[in-house]
Amino acid sequence: MDIYISGSNAGMLTSDLTSKISGRYIELRVYPLGLEEFIQFRGDEAGLLEEEFWQYLKYGGMPGIHSMDLTAEVVYQYLKSVLDTVILNDVIIRNSVRNAALLESLLNFLSDNIGSLNSGKRISDHLNSLGRKTTVSTVIDYIQYLVNAFALHNVKRFDLREKRQLAYTGKVYLNDLSFRHAIFGYREGAISGFLENIVYMELLRRGYSVYIGNIADKEVDFVAEKGELTVYLQVAYLLASAETMEREFSCLEAIPDNYPKLVLSMDRNIPSRKGIKQVHIPEFLLNPEKYLL
Repeated sequence: MDIYISGSNAGMLTSDLTSKISGRYIELRVYPLGLEEFIQFRGDEAGLLEEEFWQYLKYGGMPGIHSMDLTAEVVYQYLKSVLDTVILNDVIIRNSVRNAALLESLLNFLSDNIGSLNSGKRISDHLNSLGRKTTVSTVIDYIQYLVNAFALHNVKRFDLREKRQLAYTGKVYLNDLSFRHAIFGYREGAISGFLENIVYMELLRRGYSVYIGNIADKEVDFVAEKGELTVYLQVAYLLASAETMEREFSCLEAIPDNYPKLVLSMDRNIPSRKGIKQVHIPEFLLNPEKYLL
């Protein structure tokens, strides 16, 4: 007999199962829909790939939205209610959080700074400047509560030469990008962070372990590992200038191994440079393995 226990709630999360039934279960982590699944859910209403990609970027991968009209007014109201429920039940109640306003301000800050390097001190300084009195240790605890509730992911940063974690800094990505839009509305001004969030979640969906790389003072957006395969990825909106091209390709060129290296952007048909391929982001999301072999 197989027994499947699904969901997260204020009473028990995955971390609790580890101690209660250790050695007697296999965790099957379920993520929001990827682009391919989003298009499948759209069915006969699905349009061209790039059109569906922009819909996905705007409305996200929560399956429940496909029983609704895909309009910002309807979808974001639903997503806000889901987010409020997760924060209330899975974070505030189970962790006995005393300062709910501080937690909300923290989540808002992280959601509005997707893809930016942050530290506990930088975040606490910002919250203190808003009058939300806090400490670095409280910020770190609250972030971990949100991670445990599957609201977001805290991604560590490693030095690729010395193979060591760089202390104090990392990036945060939302489990579903649409939660950010539910809080602030959809604004294309932060498109680079949005694209990073979507690529990061797709790599998790495909079974990769992911971290941020640093080499010679240059940042590699993602280092993804699965089994014996390692792949390095840069994510950009458009390679619209020589400076952008140089920035995105040169950091990958500085890595002294021969694992696959990709620059993902919304461009098409940018020539390879020193064996590094440029790949159209929507096409990568549909079939990452095609470009990683």
